[in-house]
Amino acid sequence: MRPRTAPPVLALLVLTTAAPAAAQVFQEARPATPEQIAAAKGAGDRMIAKAKAEGVFANDSRGAVIQLRHIQSGLICQFLTEPANGLAIYPGLARGEDVSCGVNIGKVSVTLYATRYAPPKTVQAVLRESVAAMRSRIADLAPYVGTTASLQSPAKPGHVKPAELTTLRFTGTVNGAPTYTRSSAAACGPWIVAERVSAPVDGAMAADVAGDLELEAATDSVCNAATPG
Repeated sequence: MRPRTAPPVLALLVLTTAAPAAAQVFQEARPATPEQIAAAKGAGDRMIAKAKAEGVFANDSRGAVIQLRHIQSGLICQFLTEPANGLAIYPGLARGEDVSCGVNIGKVSVTLYATRYAPPKTVQAVLRESVAAMRSRIADLAPYVGTTASLQSPAKPGHVKPAELTTLRFTGTVNGAPTYTRSSAAACGPWIVAERVSAPVDGAMAADVAGDLELEAATDSVCNAATPG
């Protein structure tokens, strides 16, 4: 997914490994040391405590990567380093029914959401609300007209694919800078998995590729959760 020129390979690698991601996105190259495992576990515990997310997120860190699981939906979020504000629980629904995990990498922002709306909402309704919110913040929001690419993989044997997976891409001016932003959503049973990605417009292709990888991993973790909420 992205602009007119291909991004540097390094930029793509940074985006696809440092952003929050479900377990399928990042594979550890070598076994973690006991010290690395302890560090990841400790960082995950701090993140959960900081967000007051005890009982909502579980710390599944077993290697050098911080891995946190949203208990109700099964959404898995991974972090290579401990972000300042990686988790959020939103009011308005029952506790734990509307959550997110995300990081900023330089000027790139990636956030994943898992929400069980009451009453239920369609993917298209969620996207309409997202676009309306973006328009309220970005006066010159317009459809993105650069090159995009889809990285969606074929369904894995026995795995449920998300329903109504949709991505909308835009550009606009944020803090005086041309910005690429995308909003995605899909349904996994009663859960809506959504994603927001934003980056400088000249990094749109790398951000779009990262967004597709993140979203596919996120929907796979929720649609195929071992213990769905």
